[in-house]
Amino acid sequence: MATRTVRVLASLLALTFIILLVIYVTPQHPRRVDSVEISGTTQFQHQIGNSLMLLKTRSPQSYGVVTTYIGRIVQSKHSGMAAYETPPTLQLNDRTAFHSLTWCASSIAHDSIHSKLYIDYLKQNARVGSVPNEVWTGAEVERRCCEHQTRVLQDVGAPLSEISWSARTNDPYWEVEYSKRDW
Repeated sequence: MATRTVRVLASLLALTFIILLVIYVTPQHPRRVDSVEISGTTQFQHQIGNSLMLLKTRSPQSYGVVTTYIGRIVQSKHSGMAAYETPPTLQLNDRTAFHSLTWCASSIAHDSIHSKLYIDYLKQNARVGSVPNEVWTGAEVERRCCEHQTRVLQDVGAPLSEISWSARTNDPYWEVEYSKRDW
């Protein structure tokens, strides 16, 4: 009798664990933090929401740029800023999102500068209709975005290792084709 009770309890516990796991990792309805829609698993939505709150409290100026120039953040296989989408959409890979809260926040801030450059160009050159790549991508733009990211890392109290890596990186990762990005 006791063995049967233990088996029933173990089965119920396993079933409960599976249900909670499915709820936690299954994509959920989008969540909003101020003007930014967040789509992905519950865990992803929490990480992005917490990252945005970190920016809001510790780096309000960069938070203002994020909420002005990024309308949606979606969990994706690869990371990249699609400033040309409506709303401008940051596609964020789990490797970047879950590296750390400070890294996630600074990465969002980094990509908000790409989007800002794209959108500001369109506003100032309404008749042109398209944005040249060099306006919002490439080596010089990446340098500016990394400088911004380094300042944000300092603002949010990131570990020195993250600040140092952001400040000194010179990898030409912007040249990596989107489908081959693993960050």
